[in-house]
Amino acid sequence: PNAERVVALKQPGGESNTIVDLAGDNVVAGATGDESCVAISTDSGNAFNDIGLIDTDLSVIDDVAVSADGSKVYMATHDTTEGTGDYDTSIWLKDGTWSRVYSNVNVADANSDYLVRFAEDDDTAVYISSTGTTNMWVSKDSGEAKWKSIPSYKLSDIQDFVVASADVVYAIEAGS
Repeated sequence: PNAERVVALKQPGGESNTIVDLAGDNVVAGATGDESCVAISTDSGNAFNDIGLIDTDLSVIDDVAVSADGSKVYMATHDTTEGTGDYDTSIWLKDGTWSRVYSNVNVADANSDYLVRFAEDDDTAVYISSTGTTNMWVSKDSGEAKWKSIPSYKLSDIQDFVVASADVVYAIEAGS
């Protein structure tokens, strides 16, 4: 058989020793190290979401966003227990069950709050931002497959933001 390397849009959590296996139509992965977990891909291994045995500490819950009908809950968290100033940040989605749809390890600005918002007219369009920075990301698929970094024009210090629609976000700068 032939094997080829596939670069996933979202890797499974963990730092090393990743193993994969097929489970029906899904790809399941596990890894070791910081933020390790069991992850699942429902799109042939292109994107993984962490679903169990997640090695993280939820020392700070930054923000929560709930859809109008209560069917989706997004939660932003970060781990300050390492005490290094470089913390681990996670975005969680409850859509029937909880899964981690965003993970960033050793983030220098993760000691600031992470905000999560979604469009009321389209709860698959979710935005996250790190307060006190210009960092903002968007996913148009509930965070299931990919996140895209987006520029925050003319802002140097995001304090809060509101999502007007799936494609329009208004942000306010600290001190405004």
